[in-house]
Amino acid sequence: MHSYSFKIHPVCVMCLNPFGVIDDQLLYECPRRACGEQYCNSCVQVIRGPSSKCSFKCLSCKENVVPERNLLIEEQLIWKSFCKLYGVENFCYLKSDGEFLSRKPILDDIQSRRAHILSQYDTFMQKLSKTQPNNQFYDQFNEDVDQLLNELTKSANGLMSINEKMNERNITVDDCSKQYKKVLRAFDTVYNNLVEVIRRLHNENDSILINTSDSCIQYVQIANEPIHLSSSQSIPAIDKILEDVKLRKQLLIQSLELIEPYSASRTENTSSLQSDINRAKQLLTTIQEMEGDLMFLRRSLEAIKISLDDYDNYLRDEKYKHIPCSKFISTLEILRVQIELLEMKANFPKVADLMAQWQNMDYAPDTFKPKVFELFKAIKDDLTQGLIHQNGIYSIPYRVGVIGDTSVGKSSLIKNLGSIQSAFLTMVSLDRSTFSYLQFDSSMPICSHMDQTLPITFIDAEGATDANDTESIGNYRELMIRADCDLYLIVFDRPFNEQHQQWKNFIERDLRRKCLLVWNKADELFLKLFKEQARRSYNINTKEYLIVKDVRNRIRRYTSIAYNRDELIDEMYLTAADCEESLRQADFAEFDLEKLKKKNTKDSRGRLTSRTDA
Repeated sequence: MHSYSFKIHPVCVMCLNPFGVIDDQLLYECPRRACGEQYCNSCVQVIRGPSSKCSFKCLSCKENVVPERNLLIEEQLIWKSFCKLYGVENFCYLKSDGEFLSRKPILDDIQSRRAHILSQYDTFMQKLSKTQPNNQFYDQFNEDVDQLLNELTKSANGLMSINEKMNERNITVDDCSKQYKKVLRAFDTVYNNLVEVIRRLHNENDSILINTSDSCIQYVQIANEPIHLSSSQSIPAIDKILEDVKLRKQLLIQSLELIEPYSASRTENTSSLQSDINRAKQLLTTIQEMEGDLMFLRRSLEAIKISLDDYDNYLRDEKYKHIPCSKFISTLEILRVQIELLEMKANFPKVADLMAQWQNMDYAPDTFKPKVFELFKAIKDDLTQGLIHQNGIYSIPYRVGVIGDTSVGKSSLIKNLGSIQSAFLTMVSLDRSTFSYLQFDSSMPICSHMDQTLPITFIDAEGATDANDTESIGNYRELMIRADCDLYLIVFDRPFNEQHQQWKNFIERDLRRKCLLVWNKADELFLKLFKEQARRSYNINTKEYLIVKDVRNRIRRYTSIAYNRDELIDEMYLTAADCEESLRQADFAEFDLEKLKKKNTKDSRGRLTSRTDA
């Protein structure tokens, strides 16, 4: 295996597919240092044959070689890119934070990743049921996915159980710290009184009390050292308080054990002595109760830490134990690739069979023959079969990619556009609810007077995070390429900015695809502008037709202005995916949602017509 590299290509030089982290996409290099041409493992295996006996001639140096993996590129570049794509930084932050009393981010992360797998797995199983392949790989893969889902469910349930117990006690380290400060203020007075009593008793019976009294005085010197009480919700902060609690509790217990046997035999100043004893006992009870609360918090945080460690192990692949979330990433990547392969098998069965046949054949050097003619014939046969029926072409899904910044409501918009019910779409309240992209299959009527529907696949891309980071910009463009959509919706909830313009240019000029501009959360903008103009909140029962009309016109003008104050040429579609309750019953609450649906259908019909013409 190589650990050096002179050049790095983003794609396989042979098939032009990008390199990845699953077996077929691994990067292999020509072993000759002067060459180093790079291929994906799939191309290498197809050319060398199932038995790996066929020669592999490098396209660059023209030598017969055996390409080798390059671990340096694989781990330092490819895995690093996928880790960023799948939110590994978020997960590592959860592990390093240490303040495990904030359970919600951990639960959100578990549920979001589990929902991702569920969503893609559901799509995968739907595609698999239509092709029904007899393949041992699918059987083993299904078992692996089921096991991972069960493990994630176990982690979530365990954490929720801990969460319920902690909510019942309803205590925090900060609460204990504040209460303990009150204890410290009372402790000096109570304990000094006990020390004074011990000294008086010592004067009466020094042969019995002298040694223990001296040790108590030593303890009080240690106890009076200043202690820094942290409110951090962490195990070290709890241990710091418990250490001091244990010392002060020991002082009070030892002092009371010295005083109480002699208090009953005394005849003078008994009320004062009993008062000191009662105050010490009351303080001791408070300290012991606080110690119980702190020990409960510590056990709970230890349980959360163990649960988080188990969760971490569940997400790591055995082959890549040193890479966080490696199993999660590889599982979703396998699902994505397999969904694409199953779609190709459903729409181009002869091409898929021909490729499978080639992959399972060994060729001797003198028996090689060009395959391009067979490939063209298979494509022609598949297209002809699809066009036999008048509407056969409509069986191929129209892909709509939804891109935009984080938390602009992309998932909610998809839910409304495609009338999709998915376990994942319940997670849209999270700050970052999508990693890489997810696929949702839906359908829309071709036209109002026909019963036939058009299959549409919505691609829910993760939210863009850093517009100033060159690596993030490059990764997001690569995500658009991998999504390979017919139409892209650029979704935002603030004025059209330079980053949006760059996406639009990339889609139209580089990808040569169409894109539409969608301003989501238009309901929030309406309520804001209405309050500015009417000087009161909107009420649907108040018939303010003129003000409402004027505000809606203002929204149109406001959303049509770009970041540089220029007026946008492209049409802006206003939507309110999660409409505010006060607007939900208004006749304009959906804004341009239905218009956007019709536009998607119209563009898809045009795309399919161009397919037929071709």
